Amino acid sequence: SMLPTINAQTTSDSDDIHTDLVYYRQKESYTYGDIVIISNETDHYISNENRSKRVDFLIKRIVACPGDTITFYLTDIDSEKHYYYYDIIVKNSNGEVVELNEESYIKEPMFIYYNPSKPTVFNDFYLEIAPNIVNDSITDPDLRKSTITISQNCYFAMGDNRNHSSDCRSFGEIMQSDICGNVRIQVKHGETVWTSLFRKLKSYLSVSYINIKENL
Repeated sequence: SMLPTINAQTTSDSDDIHTDLVYYRQKESYTYGDIVIISNETDHYISNENRSKRVDFLIKRIVACPGDTITFYLTDIDSEKHYYYYDIIVKNSNGEVVELNEESYIKEPMFIYYNPSKPTVFNDFYLEIAPNIVNDSITDPDLRKSTITISQNCYFAMGDNRNHSSDCRSFGEIMQSDICGNVRIQVKHGETVWTSLFRKLKSYLSVSYINIKENL
C-alpha cells in the first residue's frame, strides 16, 4: 500500500530480498507527510478474522492532523471505466489550506470504481464520501464533495498507493496512542544501513543547498 515509496512485496515470511526495512522513532506529535507505524494489535483498524496472516502493524502517511478538515471532491469521470477521480483539500483549524507539496509521492490519482448497473457496496468510510462523488444527479460539481473534521488526538493517514490501500478511508481516523512512531531510516532492499544513511544525508544536503540558493 506504500508503493512506490516503500516496498513490502514479500513472497514469504522469510523473504528479505523484496522487502524494505524501516527504523522508526516515537514522537510527542506527528505532522503532514510523516510515514508512521500504526499498531493493529487489537484489530481496531483491520479485522484479522478470516485472514491467513495476522496484521499487527500498518504503515501509512499522515495527511491530516488533529482539528484539521479534509475535503474529498470530484475531479474527473472516466465513463468507460466507471472511474470517478477525486482529490483532497486539507485545512488546519484556522481554515488555512495545508500545502502537501502536491503529494508527489503518491503512485497514481485516486479514484472510486462505481458501475450503476452493478452497485458497489462501499465500506464505512466510503458511505460518507462516495455517494456525493459518484452521484451523477448532482449537476453542480462543487457539491460533489464531502468534508470531515479530524478529532483531537487523532490523525488521518493513507497509503501512497492509494487505490490499493486499506487506510483511514476504510476504517476512519487513527488514535495517536496507536502510533508507534514515524519512519526515520528506510533501508531499501539490496542496500546496507550505511548506504541508506548516506542516501538520506545526500538528500538532506541537496534540499538545504536549494533552500540556501533560493534565499540568496
